[in-house]
Parts: sequence; C-alpha cells; structure tokens
Amino acid sequence: MRGFTWVRLAVTVAVLAVLGTTAGGLAVAQGGVNLLTNGNFEAGFAAHPAGAVANGWTPFTIPAGSPVTFGQGSGRAGAGQTLAGAQTYRAGIYQLAAGLTPGTAYQAGFYVLLPDAGTSITPLIGIGPLGDTDPSAGIIAWSNAWTRVGDWRHISITFTAVQSTASVFLRVDQGSAGAAATVVLDDAYLRPAGIGPRALLPLIVRAYPRPTPTPTATATATPAPSPTATATRPPTSTPPPTPTPSGGGPIPYWDPRLTQLNVTVEQNPAARYQLMAAFITVNGSWDDVPDWARVYDVPSFPERGGDHHVFGLCLDAQGNVLYQKGFVLSWPDGAAGATPEASGWANLPIYGGAYYPDQGQSGPYRWATLNGNELRGIGMPYNHHVSFFAVWREQAAGTATPTPTATPSPTPSPTPTAGGPTPTFTPSPAVSPTPTPASPSGWQFAADGIIVGYPDCRRTILEGTIRDAAGSPLAGQRVKVWAPQWGQAVSAPSDSSGHWEVLVANAPLAATWQAAVVDAAGNLISPIAGQMYVPQTSPVTAGIPTSTDCVNGHQRLVINWRARQDWPDFVAASARFLSCEENHMNHNLYIWVLDHEGRGLNNIYLRLFLPGGAYTDERTGKDPYKPAGYLDFPMFANESRSVRVRDYSSDLVENLSNTTPPVIDSCGGNAWGHYSYQVVFQASKPLSAMRRLILPFRLFEGGP
Repeated sequence: MRGFTWVRLAVTVAVLAVLGTTAGGLAVAQGGVNLLTNGNFEAGFAAHPAGAVANGWTPFTIPAGSPVTFGQGSGRAGAGQTLAGAQTYRAGIYQLAAGLTPGTAYQAGFYVLLPDAGTSITPLIGIGPLGDTDPSAGIIAWSNAWTRVGDWRHISITFTAVQSTASVFLRVDQGSAGAAATVVLDDAYLRPAGIGPRALLPLIVRAYPRPTPTPTATATATPAPSPTATATRPPTSTPPPTPTPSGGGPIPYWDPRLTQLNVTVEQNPAARYQLMAAFITVNGSWDDVPDWARVYDVPSFPERGGDHHVFGLCLDAQGNVLYQKGFVLSWPDGAAGATPEASGWANLPIYGGAYYPDQGQSGPYRWATLNGNELRGIGMPYNHHVSFFAVWREQAAGTATPTPTATPSPTPSPTPTAGGPTPTFTPSPAVSPTPTPASPSGWQFAADGIIVGYPDCRRTILEGTIRDAAGSPLAGQRVKVWAPQWGQAVSAPSDSSGHWEVLVANAPLAATWQAAVVDAAGNLISPIAGQMYVPQTSPVTAGIPTSTDCVNGHQRLVINWRARQDWPDFVAASARFLSCEENHMNHNLYIWVLDHEGRGLNNIYLRLFLPGGAYTDERTGKDPYKPAGYLDFPMFANESRSVRVRDYSSDLVENLSNTTPPVIDSCGGNAWGHYSYQVVFQASKPLSAMRRLILPFRLFEGGP
C-alpha cells in the first residue's frame, strides 16, 4: 500500500516596494490615482442627521446610536472631517471604492489629528474586501491601533484585492467619557501599494512507498525523495488559474491544492448562493494559503485556526455577511447543521473520513450553505489535519432560478380590550417615499393590535374586525383559520361593521390556531397570526391555543386586521396576551423574528424600550437550546415595554405592560406584575433586499 506526504515549500518571491516616508516615519504608497472619492475632503460636505458629512462618504456608528457628532473642520491644508463626543463611541465614515484589479496589492490610509486632552482615542482603518458596508462584519480587516496624541499621524493598511471593489472604513474609537474631544480626519487615499503580492508555492502531494505502517507527516523545506517535478505557481499579481472542477464550472477564487485533494464543486447554476472562493489550511496554519485568501486571516475570525474543520461564510448580493444563514455538512449516512459565529463564519469539526488523494480517492463529506451549490469530496487526507474554507455569495437578482416560497408557519398575536392602556402597533414610515399597496411578500393586511382571548364554556370561536388603512370598517374580506387538531375553514365575508368570525365548536376545544386574511382565490394576503418557528417534530405547539379549561384557558380569540400601505423591513406579524393557563405567573416577553418565509432568524437585535426612552438591546438565538429566531426577555414588576427590530426599519409594538394588561383575567396564572406577551416580527422581504440601518434609528423613524 502506498501513502503520501506533503512537502511545504517555504519559498517566497522577492518583493520590491516603492515607498515614500512621512514625517512620522511611516511608509506611504506613492503614485497612482487615488481610488477614493473626495479623499482630501475638499469637494464639500452635506447636511446629515448626524451632522456634516463629506460628500462621497457615509457615516456609521457601532452600534447604531453611539453618541457622536460629525462635522467639518480644518484639515492638514483645507477642510477635514471631524468627529466629536463626550461619551464612549465607535464611529467613522466609509465608502465603496471601485476600479481595483484582483490580485494586486493596495495601500489605504488617512491622516488623523488626535486631541491633546487625556482621552482614550484610537484611530483605525478597515478594508471590506468584498465591498461590505457593515463596519461590524467579521470579514472587515482592521489596521493596528495607534493612540499617540497631538500632531498629524498617518494610519494605513496594505491588502490584496480579491475583486474590483472594496470598502474603506475610517474609524475612531473613544474608550472613555470626559470632556468633548474633537478628532480630525484628512487626506484619505487608496492606491496600488507598489508591491506585488507574495507568491507562495503550493503544498505538493507526493506519492511514495510507505516505510512504516504509520507514516508521519513532515513539514520540510525540501521535497521528499520521489517524483521531482513540482507543480509550482509562478509569481503573478493575479489569482492562480481556476480549474474547472468535475461536476461544476470554475469559481472565481480556487485554491489549487483543493484539486490535488480531488475536491470538486457541484454544478448547480440555479442555486441562489454560488460558491465564489474555496481554500484550505494545513495543521491550522495560514502560512501557505493563496494570497487572495489572506483577507480572511483577521483577529475578528478567532476560529480560523481550527485544524480539522469545515468553515463557511455566506454573503448577500451586496457583499454583506448573512449572519443568520444555515450550513449543512453531509456524509453518506448522516448530516449536521451549523449557523455562523459572531465572526460570520459557521464551522463544524470533521472526524475520520481518511482517504488517499494520490490514489484517486475523494473524501466522504459535502459542505454547503442552504440553497447553495456544494463543495464535495472533503475529508481527512491520510494522516493529515486539513481545514476547508468556503465562501458563498448570493446571485444578483434575475440570475438565479427563483426558489419556491414556503408557506410561513404560525405566530400568535394579541388584541385590545378593557383594562388598561391599549397595546398598539406603531407602523414605521414606509421605506420608499411612495407607499405600495402590498408588501414584497404580497401582503395587504396585518394584525391590528394585541390578540386577546376570553373564557367561554359554551363554544370555541375566532373572530375580529377588519378595517381599511384609514381605520374604517371594511366589508367583504375573508379570514382563513386552521389548526392541526381541527382542520381549516374560511370565514364568510366581513359584514358592514368589518366583523368576521369562524365558529369552531359549540363546546370548549383544545387546539393551536393560525389565521390570515385571504383573497377570493384563497391566497394569503397577510402575515400569519399565530405563526412561530418551531421544529417540525412538534408542529402542534405552533399557534394560538384554545383550551378545554374555560376558567384558566381561552375559547374565544379576537384577532383584528387592518389594511396597510407601508411595509417596513420587519412587520409586527402578531402579538398576543397570554392566558392564565399558559403564563403560570410569569412576566416575560416571548419574541420571535422570522424571515419572509417563516423561518427563525438568529442574531437579529431587538431594542426594548421603557416608557422614559431608556432601552435594552437583546439578540435572537442567544439561547442555543431554543429554536432559531427566539428571545425570552423577562420584565420586572411594574414594567411596561415597547419593542422593535433594531437594525432595520421595523414596526414598534407598544404598551406591553405587566401591570395594566389589555384584559383582566379572573384566574390563577395572571396577576398584577405577572403578565406575559408573545410578539412575532416577520420580514416583509428577503434579508438580502434590506438596507441595514447604520445610524441611530431615531434619525430615521421617530421611536420613543
């Protein structure tokens, strides 16, 4: 039997740099056109809710809402961009640069004047290699920190372009509060660095007679005896030629060592997410990765040193990291799923699957993002630890075959009645200036107010009122209701008062309900009330419950609907007040965030307000033992909350009070200070079609 060993050839190509030097002794790329617009800040400033921002640049804060003011000040020789604040903040400006040549080294930099005051201020420059616009994305590569004060300092970073565009971030971190301090930015640039990228010879797989039953991996600077030729890649300023893996066409960035390991790419042009880059590391080392892959070797990706793993990153069509995207590792008799870490990368360890690439064998594993083409033939080359990295990107609109839309699953939503301030939804202003009659999901109506229930020992019934966008009763509309324990039915058309109802039974009935407004053909034209994302192993739990207990449970559910013309990114699909039977003296908000197809979205931040405007930010998916998209938020006694999705345009669900509920129950599970609600937000469009809010949302939409 024959084995193989890998010989790491530590050969680099000499690098010649044509660099100038600043007064501070820092190297600056010389020559070439500055690829940044208004890099010297002399092309004017524009008024912005956050202050004055240089033309061609976009302001940002991390997180949205940091207390900082942008302005125009005196630069090195003319105007400069200023940032000022007395509190801690992380903020700056960015722009998307075009005209880069993939494989070419670039230097980006700027000058910064830090105040002499005793503040802890750190300037940084960051590169989004794939045109990322989210400064908190894990893929952003940041420069080293520089904290000296007084005089102008030069901050720079050198990187190798992987595509024709890249985003450049100029960032300032103020780490302590104190007297208001002003920082000035000036003379930002992006130019070829004057150096060619380092060319590393690929890792070579060599066949040789195995001297002992247990071969030992070697890492040596000279080839092992046996075949003499080495398939080396000559020095070049462009990525290596991309092979055409069997079973799929070429991808833009391909590590040639994958071909040596008999790894292939699935041919699936209809997949929404297409593989755009793939490479490996050996024994957790990044020493020999292709130059274009080095943009991922950043501290914000701490898991990257795993030595027998698969890693996956998924981007939308604009290059933003999709933190909620799922990945699947499959093998002949099983599969495992993964979701991204804070870095944006998902990962799973791989065990076993040993094979001999030099004998034409392939590994047993396949790795892909959901609705993406697969990387196939992954495994552990005999006696070696290898990790596989893959990056997918969403195809631009119109290039992929549409994916069938799954029918969303249920999500509860409460409705007002007597007893205290009426909980309400405050819709956000429409994202576009011209309201559309239906959302991108085809919705025309949404649940209006909090869904409530009442005990009724005589019957089980679902009913409510339908109103037009102006609030007037709307006749002629139908509502569909369904439960796995009962079946489904469509109401008669709503009457002149807008009333609709479905009488389920002339007795209390235990069931979990969902409901939606439907058109004449039976198509859903609203988000589903009672929807939540629950694994299919227990679908009966997904809905608004009715009960046979007509003291502590509910038999009459009231769900009101209203026509809408404004559809923010996230709609309050439903919110409901929990019965005594469900609540058990708790005082919680049970919140779900779903995508437009009804699946749970992890790592979506929610902002939960107190009446005075103070707020708490929490994210979905923080509890790994709960389904995706879920957040359990406890309220204290005598507390009222309002909630919205933080980073996107969103409805605001208000008056979620644990002291003044929408109805007063006479039962054992609810009491003063012990009321709970369930709230469900659903995306009105794919996440890739949304624009993430970078600035504090109060600058966009009024909030409390």
